[in-house]
Amino acid sequence: MEGLKINFSKNNVYLDVGASNTGFNCTVQNALANIATRQGTDYIYADKGTAILQSAVSGKIVGMNDANHEAQAAAIDTLFFSREFETAEDDTLKLGAVFIDPITYSGESLLLNTSFTDVAQTVTVGTSTIL
Repeated sequence: MEGLKINFSKNNVYLDVGASNTGFNCTVQNALANIATRQGTDYIYADKGTAILQSAVSGKIVGMNDANHEAQAAAIDTLFFSREFETAEDDTLKLGAVFIDPITYSGESLLLNTSFTDVAQTVTVGTSTIL
């Protein structure tokens, strides 16, 4: 698997057309993009995305309990979406587990620790993400 590299920074997200992501890192990048995509906004894949961003901006997350609930739903939605559309034969490229742990919620931003493990359980990649 190979795809364009998306650079995520505190204030910006941009495609790096001079770089690519390969292997399980590409799978993780796709999963992160799915988490941050609002459900129902992709015209090709109607099931793509999660509700966590919409819930945060619409005021449905008012504390850490709500943040945790939305994070777990986003993890499940992302795993199911990935499994439905993954075409790789190699289990080290397929998403096997998604963990999202809300760290802080300020009412304006939600800091999440995320980790992704392949089906073969040989690689785990983790990152912090701010929504």
